[in-house]
Amino acid sequence: MRAVHLPTVLVYSRRPSRRCFGYAIIHNVIYARGDYYQDGYWTKNIQLSLLNIPATLKANQDNGVKFILPAAPMKL
Repeated sequence: MRAVHLPTVLVYSRRPSRRCFGYAIIHNVIYARGDYYQDGYWTKNIQLSLLNIPATLKANQDNGVKFILPAAPMKL
C-alpha cells in the first residue's frame, strides 16, 4: 500500500488559499515546495505576515495534516 501525502493548506489573509506538498519555515518566511510543471515554480517564498495563521491551522487540522509553526523566533 502506498502512503498518501496530503497537501498543506496555506490560507492567505487577502488572497485565495494555496496547497503545497512540503514547506520549510526560516525566520519569517515559508518556503513552499511546488511542482514547476504544474505550479510554475519549484519554491515559493511566502511571508508569514501574509497568512491568516488561525485559519491555516484550522484548515490543516480539519484535513488531518500537521502544520507546525516554530514556538519562538530563533535566537543566537
